[in-house]
Amino acid sequence: MKGDRINMSYSVIRMQKIKMGGVRGIQNHDQRITESLTNPDINPEKSKLNENIHEEDNRTYYTRIKDRIDELKLPKVPRKDAVVMCEFIATSDKTYFDKMPPEEQKRFFKASYEFIADRYGKENIIHATVHYDEKTPHLHMGIVPVTKDNKLSCYQIFDKKELMSLQQDFNKHMNDRGFELEKGEKREEKRKHLNTQRFKAETMKEQINSLSKEANTLKNAINALESDFRRLEGVKVRVEEINSIHGKSVPFTKKMVAIDTNTLENLKDLGMRQHVLEDKIKRLEDENNSFRERNSKSIKQDLERYNRESKLVKENARLNTGLKYLSKFLEDLGLKDKANEYIREQQRKQVKSRDRSMEL
Repeated sequence: MKGDRINMSYSVIRMQKIKMGGVRGIQNHDQRITESLTNPDINPEKSKLNENIHEEDNRTYYTRIKDRIDELKLPKVPRKDAVVMCEFIATSDKTYFDKMPPEEQKRFFKASYEFIADRYGKENIIHATVHYDEKTPHLHMGIVPVTKDNKLSCYQIFDKKELMSLQQDFNKHMNDRGFELEKGEKREEKRKHLNTQRFKAETMKEQINSLSKEANTLKNAINALESDFRRLEGVKVRVEEINSIHGKSVPFTKKMVAIDTNTLENLKDLGMRQHVLEDKIKRLEDENNSFRERNSKSIKQDLERYNRESKLVKENARLNTGLKYLSKFLEDLGLKDKANEYIREQQRKQVKSRDRSMEL
């Protein structure tokens, strides 16, 4: 990638602080879950070229981050507004990549990945995805900001000194691997001033990214409203058909107007369709009322039968319980055998009495 130094491209690496509430949006963008149809910078036909260059993991970004934080065994639960992921973008300009074959582009992003992994710890990596479906290829890479003493603190790691040295160290790393790139600053004599401006610009870019995500959310809501509007257009057409009927006064009359033949036929057709619909609605209402009446009677009868049977079941259970207590009482008195004999005698008398009644 040799070339005239005046026309050299620049190495670019920037970092964005992500709180837990923004993690899902990052994953949606990285994995093209919802954004591919709403972001005009994305070419869906090239999305299949996008590549995950970190180890495969079926967990969501949210779960990966939570699991990594749990491993730290922090004395306190992180605050709800804590920065839980630092999202890097590593790239150069479009012209630089246009001159580069695909294999060399892969090597570029592999080298970028290694720089971030070595600097902030491979164990802290949440994801690393290369996007080839936008105007300029770039690497998205997220890490949990873990300090050397195993604390969760983005602000301890990315202080002003770290943010200022990040560009320079990244540029050196890439040049050492054969990618001749200028550092972000174009003029050496303005390096200190531009570093300060870059730090402010990074903060502004974070705000812009946040606003962009909100804009995409609003865009999705607008698309949903437009879809609802299209569904109502059919109704709108019918109203417009009626509103389009124009007439003109008939001379020497006050209550009559004249309309053309086509309009009259359309009006008749609308009237006929309304009449057919009214008949259909009336028929359905009658069928519904009849059905409800039949079901009401049937339900009432079933309910009455259920109540009768429930009473019988309860009475039978009560009698059985009483019979058990009586049987136990007679057994304790030594009268159970006599009681059984008495019951059998009474049953025999009932049978004889029934037989005599039948003979008469």
